[in-house]
Amino acid sequence: MKRLFKALMALTLVVTLAGCSPDKMAYRKYSGTWVVTKANVEESETATNAIAAALAIVKLLGGEISMELINDGTGKFGISTEKTNLTWDAKVIKMEDKDYTYEVKDGVMTLHLDEKNTVTLEKKQEAKKE
Repeated sequence: MKRLFKALMALTLVVTLAGCSPDKMAYRKYSGTWVVTKANVEESETATNAIAAALAIVKLLGGEISMELINDGTGKFGISTEKTNLTWDAKVIKMEDKDYTYEVKDGVMTLHLDEKNTVTLEKKQEAKKE
């Protein structure tokens, strides 16, 4: 009887841990629309200024560069109708056959383009339904 009880407890633990995988927790926590607020490009000052100018122009025209993360591990990144498909999990966002690592701290996502360059995104708040 004790063996049966221990086996059931072990099975319950395995099922519980499988249901709370890092990917599933990330899908719940990070799914939604993220808006690019800043780009840090350390390769050259010209590139940094060009990206800052592009962000300013997009905002001036009433648009935004955004990334939509869907809780099934898919999503889109881009401006308005010009969006690139992506897949994602708890550690990596994959776009156009390239993997980008990311981290989220205090509601701000840092997407690592490479070792030196990053894009900062903030999660867009959902409009409250009345």
